[in-house]
Amino acid sequence: MAVFKRQGRIRSFILGPVLLGLLSFARFATAAPATPWMPDAFSAQFTQVYTSAVSGKEQQGQGSLDYAYPGKIKFTATRPDPFVFTSNGQKTWYYYPPFIEGESGELSIQNQGNLWLNQFFDLLRYGPKTNDRFTAQAQGMQWNLKFKPDTAEKVQALAAVLKFKSKDKKFLELQEIELTKQDQKKVRFILAKISPNPVLAKDYFEFKAPDKTKVKYLP
Repeated sequence: MAVFKRQGRIRSFILGPVLLGLLSFARFATAAPATPWMPDAFSAQFTQVYTSAVSGKEQQGQGSLDYAYPGKIKFTATRPDPFVFTSNGQKTWYYYPPFIEGESGELSIQNQGNLWLNQFFDLLRYGPKTNDRFTAQAQGMQWNLKFKPDTAEKVQALAAVLKFKSKDKKFLELQEIELTKQDQKKVRFILAKISPNPVLAKDYFEFKAPDKTKVKYLP
C-alpha cells in the first residue's frame, strides 16, 4: 500500500492497493463489436470495502467516480481520508488536501496513465463476454469473470464478479464489483447513482494544483 508522510504521521489511502501499484502496464486492446455495452462515459458514487492486512477488520472508503472511454478516470474520495485521483490516459495526478485550511497539500504526478481500474472498464466496453483476456459466465444476477494468466498478472487480480440489480444485467444496473486479488483477498466496489454520459469539460481528467501545493514527480 502506498503511504505519504505528513506532519510526522504516516497516512495510508484506502484505494492504494488497487490503483497505484499498477502504473506501468499497456492498455488492453479489444475487438470492437457493433454496439458498446457501456456508455462512452459515466459518473457514480462508490463505496470501497476491503479487509485490513493489519487488523483483519473490514474497512470502507467512499466518494465519487467518473470514467470516460478510453482510459480516463477520476476518483474524488470523501472518507476516511479526502483525496483526488485522476488520469487522462497519459498522465496521473494524486492529490491530498491539507489537514488545515491554508497549509500545503501534497500532489504526486506521473507521466503514465494506464492504471488498473480504467483498463478494467475499458475491457468491459463491449460487455462481459468471453474473449482472449477473460472467460465470462452468467449466473443469476451476476457475471463471473476469470482472467487469463497474462491479464491476471497485469491487473493483479485473478477474477471478478459483477453483481447487478436484475437478471437483465445491463450496465446501468451494475451495483457491485468484487475482485479476487492474487493473494486471494477480496476487494469490493459498491456503485450507486450511475449516470450515463455526463457533460464533462475537456480538461476534466486533468488536475490543477492549488496554491502552496507540494509537488512530487514520480519516475
